[in-house]
Amino acid sequence: MTDYEKKITEKLKAIPQRQHLFLLEIFKRLEILFGETYVATIFGLLYSARQDLTEQELRDLLNISFD
Repeated sequence: MTDYEKKITEKLKAIPQRQHLFLLEIFKRLEILFGETYVATIFGLLYSARQDLTEQELRDLLNISFD
C-alpha cells in the first residue's frame, strides 16, 4: 500500500459512520472555514426560502450584512 493509499484509508476511518455525526462534522468544518455567524445565517436563509415570505420580509433578509 502506498503512502497516498494509507492516508486515504486513515481519512476514511476517521469519517463518522452515522449520518447525523457525519452531518455535524460537515457543519463544524463549514464553521471553521467561514465562521459560525456566516454559516448560521446562510442555513437560516436556506430554511426561510422554503417558507411563504412577504416581499418586505424578503427585502429585509437580503439586506443582511456579514460584517
